[in-house]
Amino acid sequence: MCCVEHQETEEAKKHRKMALWFPSSLPLRPYFFVQVKKGGIDTMRDILAQRFEQEGVVATIVDKEDLALEDHIVGRKRPLIKLSFQSTEGASKVSGLRIAHTHGQFFAFLLTMPGTNCQKAIVLWSEKNGGANPEEAETVKLLCMSPPIEKMDSSLNQLVNVKHLALSTNCIDKMISLPALKNIEVLSLGRNLIKKISGLEEIGSTLRELWISYNQITTLDGLAPCVKLTTLFISNNKIKDWPELDKLQANQDLTNVLFYGNPIYEGLTKKQARPKVLEHLPKIATLDGELLTGDDDEGEEAAAE
Repeated sequence: MCCVEHQETEEAKKHRKMALWFPSSLPLRPYFFVQVKKGGIDTMRDILAQRFEQEGVVATIVDKEDLALEDHIVGRKRPLIKLSFQSTEGASKVSGLRIAHTHGQFFAFLLTMPGTNCQKAIVLWSEKNGGANPEEAETVKLLCMSPPIEKMDSSLNQLVNVKHLALSTNCIDKMISLPALKNIEVLSLGRNLIKKISGLEEIGSTLRELWISYNQITTLDGLAPCVKLTTLFISNNKIKDWPELDKLQANQDLTNVLFYGNPIYEGLTKKQARPKVLEHLPKIATLDGELLTGDDDEGEEAAAE
């Protein structure tokens, strides 16, 4: 029988003793994965990171093996969002996630908790801004609330001095009239679940900018009361008919628009869509983030950028 004797070096002995003297442990962050079924995984990661920032979340995109994939045997992996937390308490607050799909974009909200109402959101905003009086504030941003705002309500009317009101990245499904907001100039409602533009009659005389991208809007009705509107950001909605743009001719001051990401652009680059937009809205000066020049009516059918 052959016996091999293991000779422990002096260096190995030293490290073994140090391990006994200085025990250590590695912190374990509880985590789970979120699967996004169709596109938008980067947007979903950003939304989750913002929404659960107070819970100490770290949101990353990782590739994981998935036995449900038919070709997993050849090494194909599925991209998932990994949410890791500082504690199990933080993770438990997010364990009831539901993912809702809205035209390629995804919004997450808690099943186990009621939505934040507008009054609560205003109180939280005031606390974060050193006890600021909402009735005196000119800019109020109720962004990405956790849990999200699901309904606009009359408590927003206390913002009598507001010029810029932001309610983006929530789960609002309907716009309402806000008659007390006599000074409002900018209304931001991007990344919600709004299906129709409405309720602007009372603020149309002052509203200059409407930011409402990433919703589910199918028509451009409801903007006629906005006689001073200069800017309309309505990208990534569900506008599919070019004649809808004709409705904006009533907004004589409108010069800056975002339409990219709507079905009307399907199969077209921004450059290829430009002449079709100008056909309906010839007074536009800035389209999809690009300043138009006198040469924009030439060579618009060029190849994709």
